[in-house]
Amino acid sequence: MRRIAIVDYGMGNLPNVRKAVLRAARDVKAGPAGAVWDAVITDRPEDVAAADAVILPGVGAFPAAMATLGRTGLGGAVQAAARAGRPVLGICLGQQLLFEESKEWERTPGLGLVPGRVTRLPGGVKLPHIGWNEVTPQYPHPLLEGLEKGLWGYFVHSYAAEAADPADALALTEYGRVFPSMVARGNVMGAQFHPEKSSAAGIRIYANWLRLVAAWRGFTVFPAIDLKGGRAVRLRQGDFATATDYGDPAAAAARWLAAGARALHVVDLDGAAAGRPVNAPAVRAIVEAARRAGAAVQLGGGLRTLADMAAAIEMGADRIVLGSAALDPDLVREAVARFGPERVVAGIDARDGMVAVAGWTRAAGVSAVELARSLRRAGVRHAVYTDIRRDGMLEGPSLEGVRELAATGLLVVASGGIASAADLRRLREIPGVSGAIVGKALYTGALDLAEALEAVT
Repeated sequence: MRRIAIVDYGMGNLPNVRKAVLRAARDVKAGPAGAVWDAVITDRPEDVAAADAVILPGVGAFPAAMATLGRTGLGGAVQAAARAGRPVLGICLGQQLLFEESKEWERTPGLGLVPGRVTRLPGGVKLPHIGWNEVTPQYPHPLLEGLEKGLWGYFVHSYAAEAADPADALALTEYGRVFPSMVARGNVMGAQFHPEKSSAAGIRIYANWLRLVAAWRGFTVFPAIDLKGGRAVRLRQGDFATATDYGDPAAAAARWLAAGARALHVVDLDGAAAGRPVNAPAVRAIVEAARRAGAAVQLGGGLRTLADMAAAIEMGADRIVLGSAALDPDLVREAVARFGPERVVAGIDARDGMVAVAGWTRAAGVSAVELARSLRRAGVRHAVYTDIRRDGMLEGPSLEGVRELAATGLLVVASGGIASAADLRRLREIPGVSGAIVGKALYTGALDLAEALEAVT
């Protein structure tokens, strides 16, 4: 069962939200065969904590809402759910509450899940803003699948957000001023309008959000399979001269899948150096093993053209990782538009905070954080972040580097230096970190995969 908690803090048309969610759920699989959707209206923090995802509706005043959320413990439960990576959707006042503060009546702190503040719409227009208005998407996003050309939403409000990061503004609307009518920051999303009152487009938004909920895996541990000359290898700090051979890649995949891996991270090292895929037979064998086990494959290395990206997906890759190609914003936008933001992952590999490309052989002249911000504006949601100096060293991950990248709003899979279950637990506690890639620690036996999976369950 997939359970949605609809938060009841005394300020919202909750039955209509629940009705719309269940209507949308008719067209969305909840997960494996037999899984079903349940949407519960609740004023209990423990129900929010136990839910797979959270909807925060609301009408009324920001200060009163935050007072109730604080007094009841519901606000803390919503914050904890968001920071654990579970999908959170704010509706109308609920979207405003996601921000850091509001100027309604007096300065009131919000939930702090999206940087920015809420202010009154300007004079010169009739307030409250009631009725239909145009919602204009700013970049591709799963929440807007099928609605990319725009939609109309039904609004009832006098205050609206000002996003500190323009990339958090998923869609814009104009009424007195331009404001974010939809926001998206990692697993936290919102709509200033009421989807449940917005006809078929609103139901589509709920259905798209439910698909994200159904696909959410929690913190994912990816065993790494790096390919060189058709073999599984491990490098130290990306140096090809330090390669250690660990044998048949398909056998490595079978080993990790048998130990419980739900996803594999595969890198064509030769492809990364050559600028085109090289190890297709080995990749195909890994994909076939993963399919038999019902696991996903994330593939990178040498994917620098749309044709090569399409071929990787046709071969069976669930996600494609763009490294050198991530420096071309037009190519990234094309890839996201063609393959979808859930399939295109940015590979951000950095040495001392600066991006390296072409198999880590060339400095790109841009910082990891700068690149991450530009990629968000191109519609990217997911990134693999590798600290090159820690790769293969078993010295622990760069927690500060991971934290800085996750603060850009990307959902980050951390890589480089992970040596223990404790490392994984520390990464899981960083908001916006959705998983970790483990390589050398698994191959050398320093970390048992079953132990790693248990550490983050």
